Amino acid sequence: EIYVIHALEHGRVAIQYSPDLAEEDQLALKGVFDESPFGMLLFANPDMPYEVAATAWTQLLGCDEYRGQATLDAIRDFRDTFRGRGPEAVPIQLSG
Repeated sequence: EIYVIHALEHGRVAIQYSPDLAEEDQLALKGVFDESPFGMLLFANPDMPYEVAATAWTQLLGCDEYRGQATLDAIRDFRDTFRGRGPEAVPIQLSG
């Protein structure tokens, strides 16, 4: 957990999902991650109260259930709004 918090301090955004989420839905989340992976984390979190969540420094998008394209679009919007906005200014390269 401390490494995730440190990453959020640097402006990273974490996409988290329940390990019980259907594999095809996990792959859809990975697709969002793969679209723009710089400054992003993606991992299963068995200890959260949501099926899918995105977190940034002091910000949370918690989805009680995965709702396909609506969830993916919400995560994209969250990523684009909060990536790079942590309290420790560490540049995030957005392309390879």
